[in-house]
Amino acid sequence: MPLWIPEEYNGIFLVSNDKAITDGLTFCPLADTVRDTLAWDATRSSNREWRAGLTPMRERELLKDLLREMPTCRVSNEGQLSPGR
Repeated sequence: MPLWIPEEYNGIFLVSNDKAITDGLTFCPLADTVRDTLAWDATRSSNREWRAGLTPMRERELLKDLLREMPTCRVSNEGQLSPGR
């Protein structure tokens, strides 16, 4: 799913990072960011209530809808989508 940001935080996209880049800001590779974010998330309680994003029930509903549209795809027990054969 795409990044979802609550409406009250949408102003974040109005801020320029040009000065920080000029002053030497660099960016981590996306794979490093994803890996580190998943590692951090794994340290948190699994029954934590999320303030944003999809509920597990809504995610299952959307996956079912997707599978109706793409019947050759499969979803694992972990929620991973893969092409069917």
